[in-house]
Amino acid sequence: MHGAEGRTGYLIEIVQDALCKALKARRNMPLMGDFELTFEARTGCRPEHNVFAEDVEWQNIDVRNTLFPEDKEEDEVPQPKKRRLKIVRGA
Repeated sequence: MHGAEGRTGYLIEIVQDALCKALKARRNMPLMGDFELTFEARTGCRPEHNVFAEDVEWQNIDVRNTLFPEDKEEDEVPQPKKRRLKIVRGA
């Protein structure tokens, strides 16, 4: 849960992706490396910030700096642009 910052749905997605890696490699169970690669691919984190890396003390990693860089405050979210409707005549 630490690696997903308490977001259960995100944790489930990490587990699913790691399981897919194992199945594609024709293994019945995922390895820690599958989780490490999945977390790296999803977050773009550096190896020293990967909670699944072997030589890292995951308890000391502040995942808020790693996860969800696209998250913004509500007032920073851009408003959708108005689209013009295309009129089709003679249809």
